[in-house]
Amino acid sequence: MRDVLNQGLASIPGLETCGAHLGFKYKKKDMGLIYFPDGAEVAGVFTQNPVQAHPVRFCQDQLEASKRFKLIAVNSGNANACNGPAGWEALKTCQASLCEALKIGEDEFLMASTGVIGEAFDVSPLVSACDSLCGQLGTASSDDFAQAILTTDTCTKQVAYQFDHYRIAGVAKGSGMIHPNMGTMLAFIATDADLSQVQLGKVLHQVTQTTFNRITVDGDTSTNDSAFLAATGQAGPADVDQFAQDLEVVMRDLAQMIVRDGEGATKFVTVAVEGAQDEDQAVSVAKSVATSNLVKTALYGEDANWGRVLAAAGYAEGLPIDPDRLTIAFASAGGTITPYQAGQGQGMDEDLARQILHEEDIQIHLSLGLGQAQARVWTCDFSHDYIKINAEYRS
Repeated sequence: MRDVLNQGLASIPGLETCGAHLGFKYKKKDMGLIYFPDGAEVAGVFTQNPVQAHPVRFCQDQLEASKRFKLIAVNSGNANACNGPAGWEALKTCQASLCEALKIGEDEFLMASTGVIGEAFDVSPLVSACDSLCGQLGTASSDDFAQAILTTDTCTKQVAYQFDHYRIAGVAKGSGMIHPNMGTMLAFIATDADLSQVQLGKVLHQVTQTTFNRITVDGDTSTNDSAFLAATGQAGPADVDQFAQDLEVVMRDLAQMIVRDGEGATKFVTVAVEGAQDEDQAVSVAKSVATSNLVKTALYGEDANWGRVLAAAGYAEGLPIDPDRLTIAFASAGGTITPYQAGQGQGMDEDLARQILHEEDIQIHLSLGLGQAQARVWTCDFSHDYIKINAEYRS
């Protein structure tokens, strides 16, 4: 059982947030802080892209060296990626300024960034407004923080639940450059359960595989992916296995929010694969279909083009499929059709197909007929707006 909490990250005892406009973006909020006055155990997972932004590499080193932290700083408007020595200097300036303002150790500091890759990161707006920003900590909700981390997102993404005797809350951003292998996004999750960094790291890696690593918007894996899980410990110990199940609820909600807000998206699509030889095969086939530009554009056009689905399933990496055993179905609140089975098309009621694909939430079901394993991946369609947004991203 769980109860919904309305304050986002600020629902977690032992945690304070703030968000403000400093000047990294033209008008919108662009700097957020998560502050743990008494410290918190923190673990993280990061992009698997070998091209990694300065804050990603910095946080990996910080988490290796320490387990307890007091501040996570986040800026939007600049990725601070591929900026050479100047990028490191900018990050170190942020670290020194914020740690001095809050009187905390530099080993208690983490940072994440999101925005344009390769642009020089002028941190003077933070240096000049540091004391004012820190003075805003302790607001009643995390709305300002959630707004401060957005880029092309059209809405904030927050969730907070009371589970038994502890709470788990999360805030995320992500809309484009989203693809499995971490899921291209930033996520900040916190709990008041008392768990060690080792325990947090184990469950975060485990749950990431079935949530953030099961989403895709456009097949592009970012340089800045970061997800943090922090524990203030104020609610006392928790059973790790049960905590992992509860954490999956929070992270799945956040992951699906990211897909629903995909750049230019008009459809939320679940690709469900069953009958695979093993889970790896099920995931591979689901990701292949979910990432196919031809499948995604057909969905935008409300065209039940099962041939594109079949082709994408066929070129999935890993174990081969047998097209003579495979079944493909489309489903939504508008109905269900099964246009392909046993190696051939089954004929299709085109009016019913359009009715099914006209819905906002759509499922593509594939039964491979090879075993018992199954998996789900969440994606969205490709619209004209996706091209427009990304063609004009730097302008």
